[in-house]
Amino acid sequence: MEYTKDEIVKMILDFAETKQVVSVASINEKGPWISNFYFVLDSKLRLFFITNKNNLYAKNTFNISQVAYNVFWHEENNLLNRKSIQAVGKVYPLTEIVDQERVISLFETKYEEMGNILLDKIRKKGLGEFLVWVIEPEFIKYLDDDRFGPDGAVSINFDY
Repeated sequence: MEYTKDEIVKMILDFAETKQVVSVASINEKGPWISNFYFVLDSKLRLFFITNKNNLYAKNTFNISQVAYNVFWHEENNLLNRKSIQAVGKVYPLTEIVDQERVISLFETKYEEMGNILLDKIRKKGLGEFLVWVIEPEFIKYLDDDRFGPDGAVSINFDY
């Protein structure tokens, strides 16, 4: 079955809304690095995460422009029922306060019920000690064994 881009976007957003952690991989002159972050996606499938300005990931990522990420789930007693978002995109920190505050509001909405250690730190220390990052997708693959069959996936290429 063929799916429209809007249908694929909705599938990805619905899945991402139920997940809290993304693994983001980068590589620079020192080699590869991977980190886990709380995240939110917006309707354009841009992924946002927040780091302390001084952590290793922030230092390693300032001079690169492309990363890969993965959000993964599998059924507890059935490793053949998996879902994941795998993507490659351009990464950069948001510089406008209004954009940063909009992302913080997305985090507050998504993590309202469970609370979020990161948001508590931001409230105590202020946004000035943190970086709000965005990954603009170039390619996204959505794997869903239950919906598409074993290893079944759909993908979107983004042209900017």
